[in-house]
Amino acid sequence: MKKIIILTSKGGGGHLAVSDALKIYLGSHYKVHAVNTFSDVIHPLDVIRKITFGKYDWIRFYNDFLTKKWFRLLSACQVIGAYYMRIRSGPLVQLLTAYLKKENADMVISVVPLINAALIKSTKNLGIPLIIVPTDLDATIVINGINQPQEKHFRFTCSFDDDTIAQTIAPAQINKKQLVVTGFPIRPVFFTHKDIENIKHKYDVLPNKPVILLLMGYRGSNALYDFAQELAKIKVAIHVLICTGKNTNVVRKIRTVSFPPHITTTIIGFTEHISDLMSISDVFIGKSGSVSVCEALYMNLPLFLDATSGTLEWEKFNHDFVTQHNFGLSIKSEKDIAHIVTKFFSDTAYRQRMKKSLQTFKKKHAGTEIRTLVEKMLK
Repeated sequence: MKKIIILTSKGGGGHLAVSDALKIYLGSHYKVHAVNTFSDVIHPLDVIRKITFGKYDWIRFYNDFLTKKWFRLLSACQVIGAYYMRIRSGPLVQLLTAYLKKENADMVISVVPLINAALIKSTKNLGIPLIIVPTDLDATIVINGINQPQEKHFRFTCSFDDDTIAQTIAPAQINKKQLVVTGFPIRPVFFTHKDIENIKHKYDVLPNKPVILLLMGYRGSNALYDFAQELAKIKVAIHVLICTGKNTNVVRKIRTVSFPPHITTTIIGFTEHISDLMSISDVFIGKSGSVSVCEALYMNLPLFLDATSGTLEWEKFNHDFVTQHNFGLSIKSEKDIAHIVTKFFSDTAYRQRMKKSLQTFKKKHAGTEIRTLVEKMLK
């Protein structure tokens, strides 16, 4: 059985979500192994681990700052990190080559940013095919250092056939034959039939009550409390599903929010059932991570994306993408939340236009497309 190595990361939740989906789609035909790239493969280059004597590393640094919404600092670190990976290209190629050779890989799939220029060289040296699968719609940090790759057994996937997405890939000057539109790799559960009545009963949602899904990524965010406070001011009857993820500290704060009788809530910790929650929701409010955005797109769920305290540089694109295609809007200020939600539920024509835009947008099934691509490349 052919062995496929997926280079993933525990930074945020997007990389793991995509690599887990790929493992499901490919696991029945190939031996698939996902490895945490920054922690387990290229850790000798981790300067943060060195200067903190192992207390911190790249990933913990990233996740702590992400939870605190220190987006400007993270964006600055990304620029420094991109430069660092380019100037350490030689050692990076050596580490990747040594790991892939030891694992005896037949193919590599990368879902991580920053290192892919070195990875192209490494897989070329070993003579094995490579597929790069961006986990962000904006491919800027994924193409870091890539310039006119000529390798025959290399493909770069694109989530949607969209000019604005293509423009983020263009600086790498990747040959059109190497670009493949596959759809975004979300888990198969998002394509399964949902028993809406039973799911609503499970989460204590009344049958005909409008539902808001409030979600700030699988690690949660302290901003959930601020959003909950603003949602409590809404005058129309709604039910709010509040997903706190792995952020247990914010749960206690949310429980102190005084919701009026016409607003009911369900607080949900870390869960694998996001597809169920989206299936019973009328609108998604939350972080602008590409995985959550694309999951909502495939569920035809309007998106109100959080831009109240800035965004990560590589997620700004998602706000423009959503608003330009009329899939939703950006929330610039927490004080606007009550007005925005009230308009959405009171203006039927406004709401239906968004839904129609989502329903008519072409979305390929990445599981099928990527499995077909892997089969062709491994022949």
